[in-house]
Amino acid sequence: MNFSENKIAVVGGDSRMLYAANCFAKSGAECAVYANNAVFAENAEYTKAMTLSDALAKCQIVLLPIPLSKDGYSLNAPFCENKLFFRDIINEIPSSSTVCAGIVGSIFDDCAFSVLDYGSDELFCTQNARYTVEGALSIATEKSNRAICGSCCSVFGFGRIGKYLALALKALGANVTVFARDAKDRAFTEYCGYNFAPYTETENILCDCDFLFNTVPDKQICEHFQYTKPDTPIIELAGVSKSHDNIIYAPSLPALYSPKSAGTLIYQTVRRCLFEKGQVK
Repeated sequence: MNFSENKIAVVGGDSRMLYAANCFAKSGAECAVYANNAVFAENAEYTKAMTLSDALAKCQIVLLPIPLSKDGYSLNAPFCENKLFFRDIINEIPSSSTVCAGIVGSIFDDCAFSVLDYGSDELFCTQNARYTVEGALSIATEKSNRAICGSCCSVFGFGRIGKYLALALKALGANVTVFARDAKDRAFTEYCGYNFAPYTETENILCDCDFLFNTVPDKQICEHFQYTKPDTPIIELAGVSKSHDNIIYAPSLPALYSPKSAGTLIYQTVRRCLFEKGQVK
């Protein structure tokens, strides 16, 4: 796939976006980065734009971060000193461009340019979940004096991340209990060799829990965490609670623990999706 005839603007995001930008630059594209001063550990082949207008001028592809926004009106750009508001960004994007972003929602509704939400791509979500699990396991071992092997681990939620997390913990030799609302998950969890428990049984189980991982974005779920031992690490992957002393808030783990792999994944996903849409050859 050849990007030599394309200018790509990479705006905002974290270190993942810099690795993605470098991949596009290596593929032959003219690649300009703006609003991202994250640390980059390799020789950069992309260029840094001085202004948003410079980055977006005459670009065919605009690559924006995942998640696109944390407040609904400004770009997710943690390594930029100033906020970038969507009303200003939209005015600068050429109508002929394709905007590629993760978890877009309704932010770009009624805009003239086309939008590709790479955050909804199933292959991307699956691999990104695996990177998240690797990061969560790293945090767990860093924050405890116990090994995961032989420990009692509780996983709240049995979505994509919960499934991979339970699988990894079981493979490491942990005794895994999955808490989930949906009774249909019970047969599958037990088939996989995990214990299944409803949320009504948290008090009895969490008192012996050595590691707790939460993947459920529901603040009411966090009320159950009070039943854990004082030294039990609670790895908060859903970003909903900081209310307990032993909670370890752990958002965007692929950016922290595997930015090169995660950035390469963004590049590969966007490249594949653009090719499938016939927008690159």
